[in-house]
Formats: sequence, structure tokens, C-alpha cells
Amino acid sequence: MRGIRRWLTSAALLTGTTVFAQAPKLPASPEPEPPIAAALPGGAVVGTQRTSTASVSVLTPATKGLVLPPAVASPIDSPAPTVLDVAPPPASVAADASVGPIPAPSAVAQPVSGCAAPTGDCCGPVGAHGPIGQDVYLRVGPTFALGHGLLAKGLDIGVMGQFGARSLFFNPAGDSAWVLDGHVIYTYNNATGNDVATVRQEPVTVRALHRSAIGLGIGRDHFLAGPGFVGGIWDANLSYGWDAGARWGAGHVDLNPVLESGYRRNYDVFGQPFVGLHAELNIPVGAYTCIMGGRLEWDYTFSDILPKQGSFQEISALFEIGVRY
Repeated sequence: MRGIRRWLTSAALLTGTTVFAQAPKLPASPEPEPPIAAALPGGAVVGTQRTSTASVSVLTPATKGLVLPPAVASPIDSPAPTVLDVAPPPASVAADASVGPIPAPSAVAQPVSGCAAPTGDCCGPVGAHGPIGQDVYLRVGPTFALGHGLLAKGLDIGVMGQFGARSLFFNPAGDSAWVLDGHVIYTYNNATGNDVATVRQEPVTVRALHRSAIGLGIGRDHFLAGPGFVGGIWDANLSYGWDAGARWGAGHVDLNPVLESGYRRNYDVFGQPFVGLHAELNIPVGAYTCIMGGRLEWDYTFSDILPKQGSFQEISALFEIGVRY
């Protein structure tokens, strides 16, 4: 009987050790698992209960020396992966496994602030807004000297001639244009003054004044009946405008000696700012436009061509003819 009792006791110990050495299981629900009964020596039944968080088995003195498997740690909850809002690849690409991973789409470039399109049309046209025309003209007319100096009082009505070219930068409609004007002038004034001036310590009177210069001006033209560029209309057109600029040149004054016969000549350079108003009749003729009109101009001559009395104002009334192409 003693041998049978010892055999039963050993079997009970082995059964309990095997139960306790198993890895813990995660419960499918918060309810606890049913108790596990183990038979101990003497026929007593001891109940025990496991939870899913148990990871260590308790060894009794009777189970010392047994090697138990390592405890299995409970899984740690990890955050759900972020789902990117990326359009799926085409079916033909997705079906081909040899293509490999599809790269993520790059960010779409945003338009520059203030422009709705990368072409920059919202900011307006850049460069030539309209056609560019060219004029060649000739102006001739009388000029009147004004002032209280000895030179101005001694000059008679003179003649001014201008020859130049203009570039017209039209707007898209062609009814106005910015104008760049370059020209050369020559002015002649006769003089019959009896006022005596002293030049190089010699008494003289003014006989004549000759001046030539180059000038540059900028202005604005407006067209009343339609576009002013060549081919814009096939009927006569009226235009008017203004310009302003400056000239630089040289001249000489002829002098009559009071005490001797003959004449004397004095040279000097001069500067001349000017402002002008003009109006023209434009007549289209095939690939050209004929221009006829008039110009009223004010200028001021700064000079010592007659020492200390060589500066004066002028008013000029000029007749103009030209061609635009």
C-alpha cells in the first residue's frame, strides 16, 4: 500500500507542475477562466485561478529543481498607423508585381501669390504693349526772341529749322502713344540793334546770331479718329500731343565795330530746355502715313555768346511735314 500511495503522490505533483508551467493565455473576454483543480497528496483538491496578466509561476518546495519555460510577456498596444490620403496606383501598375513599390506623390506647387497662373498674365503684359511706329519729320517756322538783355532786344524775327525722327510706343488700342524724339536744329536771327555792347574792350553792335544744336525729348501723342499706327485705319486721322526735353549746341554772334569797318565774331556753347505743343493731320497712303501739322514751342537759351547778356527766351511757330512707317 505504501508503494501505491507514493506513486499517486508523484503523479499528482507532476500534473500540477505541468499546469503551472504553461504560458499564460490572453482572455477572449474580461471574464476569468474557470479554476483548475489539482490533486495534492492525501486526496485533497485545491482550486486555483489564473488571470491573463500572470507571467510568473510560483514554485512550491516540492517543485524545486524543475526547469520551467520563460514567461511570455503580454503584447503592448501600439497606435494605429497613419493612413495617408494617396490616390491608388493605376490597375495596370498595381497588377504588375515586378514594378516594385510606387513612390509617394510629390507635393503640388502652389501658384505665386497675386498670380492665378504661372504665366504671369494676371500681372499684365510685360514688354511692348502695342505696335511701335517711326516718324521722320521736317519743321520750319519763325522764332521770336523775348527778353530785356542787349542780345534779345537787338535780334529781329528769326527762322528755326528742325529735322528729326520719333519713335511712337502705342498702347494696344492705338489711340495714344509715348514718344521719344531726337532731332537737330538750326536757328538764324538777323539783328538791326543800335545798342552798343563792349566785347574784348571794343564797342560793338549786334549784327546776326547763328545757332545749331542736337536735342532729345519725350512726350505723349493722342489720336482722335482711330488707331494711329500704320494700317490702323484707312481714313484721315487727327492727332495732338506735347513733348519736353533739352538741347545742347554751339553758336556765334556777328558784331559790327562802332569805330572801325568790318565785323567781329564771338563763339560760345549754349543749353536750351524746351516745351512744345503740336497737332497734325494723318493721311494713310498705302504702307505709309503722311503727316502735316503745326507746332508751338517755348525754349530758353543759356549762353554767354554775348558776355553777361547772351541768355533769352524764344517762342517759335513751326509748320511740320513728315511720314510715318
